[in-house]
Amino acid sequence: MRRIFIISIISLITSCGDNRNTTKSTPLKKWYEGGNLHNSLIYEWKNSTEENKLATCSDFIAYIDKTVSMDILLERSVELRACINEATKGIESANNEKVADIATLCIITLGYK
Repeated sequence: MRRIFIISIISLITSCGDNRNTTKSTPLKKWYEGGNLHNSLIYEWKNSTEENKLATCSDFIAYIDKTVSMDILLERSVELRACINEATKGIESANNEKVADIATLCIITLGYK
């Protein structure tokens, strides 16, 4: 009985195999990749994902300070995203403003430049 159990376990293991080298995995997107709101208007910003907003903010921050560490880049990108969100929240007249213009005002307000 024990022999059958061991053979079953071995069969199960070998049938599953190690497919790490046989399948292609999709690389995970990093938090700072894929932002595409640089030339957008605020109404597009408001309808975008938080991930897209964060990645866009990381580009703005990295552009003004190329020496910033990844930890500080993330911290400032989160703060910039929050500033843009808050500055335009509930203000319909801001919908046709450029994201870059609001980001610039927030960057100055936050003291990053």
